[in-house]
Amino acid sequence: MEENLEIPIKAEHRTVVFFDGLDVDGYRMPNGEFRVGLAGASRVLGYNEDWLGIALKRSARTAKELRGLGFSENIKKVIAQSKQGNLLDDSTISLKDFNRLIAYATYKGKKAALALQLSLTELSLMDFFRDSFGES
Repeated sequence: MEENLEIPIKAEHRTVVFFDGLDVDGYRMPNGEFRVGLAGASRVLGYNEDWLGIALKRSARTAKELRGLGFSENIKKVIAQSKQGNLLDDSTISLKDFNRLIAYATYKGKKAALALQLSLTELSLMDFFRDSFGES
């Protein structure tokens, strides 16, 4: 697992709500990249909050399966201020890696991951069709 052990990067924080009951901590990096907090990524897919961190450090099998799906293990530490004014210190993954986790958790039978994957696919399909027919 590649983890930035240097000074955390200052990022913007927002709660990203997919639909009722499914949300994650989202971060926007200074370069504009969006990232997802590890605990929220684990939780929204139906795992315990510490699942991903533990899986990458202690489970060679899970890490190997994730790498097989293209998971980069590029973890970046961030600090951000919440809307309530609290200072957040979090570890994050890229949206590409989050997408790989959604596929993995769906394959493993996690219902929350399947619900998220289906809703994201439906939104994407609608966007493609709207674009094709010149709708915004």
